[in-house]
Amino acid sequence: MHKKLFPNPYKNDGGLLYNSSHGWGAQLKTEIIKFVIFTEDVLYLLETNKEMIVQRLKKELKNDTDVSYRYYSVLSALNDLELTTREVQLMSFIAVSGSISVPSNREKFCSTYKTTGATVNNMVSKLKKRNLLLKKDGKIVVNPLISLEFSSDITLEIKILHEGKA
Repeated sequence: MHKKLFPNPYKNDGGLLYNSSHGWGAQLKTEIIKFVIFTEDVLYLLETNKEMIVQRLKKELKNDTDVSYRYYSVLSALNDLELTTREVQLMSFIAVSGSISVPSNREKFCSTYKTTGATVNNMVSKLKKRNLLLKKDGKIVVNPLISLEFSSDITLEIKILHEGKA
């Protein structure tokens, strides 16, 4: 059974609070990060301090789909979600193009990624069980807790903490 890392903000299941200064998900817990992936084309700066190592990575990507794909890949890797490449592609596509429930979007995804509607249905079902995809107003969307505006530049702050030293 896969873990549910993100709550469903459209259901009041008792664990999600609305905070006027931060929005939904004020009680969302983060997990300790176990690894970071480096590639040849990532520029990075490593700074050391007595108590903390700070590393700044910069990656330029061609378009919104590439940015969203990289973002969801990082979320999957850092949180041990074990998403397949195709599942990350689906989440990325939905985040950028809109709901996969729209027939033209579904056809575009299937033709772009050489897959079938049945495969898309299976992936949607799996991702909905984990609250990564949600149904809102009859449409399948990415959980708003992990959905960003991918046409803007994104800066992620990731803290890797030793247990007990937080």
